[in-house]
Amino acid sequence: MGEKMMFSADGMRSVASQMLTDAHTAIHDHDSAWRQLDNHLQSYPDILQGLLRSIIEPHQQHMRATYDWQIAFANALKSSADQLELADQEVANEFRL
Repeated sequence: MGEKMMFSADGMRSVASQMLTDAHTAIHDHDSAWRQLDNHLQSYPDILQGLLRSIIEPHQQHMRATYDWQIAFANALKSSADQLELADQEVANEFRL
């Protein structure tokens, strides 16, 4: 028989909350760094700007998508905790009848 797994809804919410905080902080830092880089790139001749942007922008978009994924995952984790708690309560209510 396999090992018993237990998930605390409060623990799941705590992890989700920390993930959201970290992801939003990372987005803020990322956007700030991107603005600085963008300002620096604007000082280059147009031909170099285009070349450098074609290299850097896909990376920037990938990083941003990573943060968006973390936020979506944290929200799904919080929702799962809510559903887990609701299911536990519904099962408990059935036994009280």
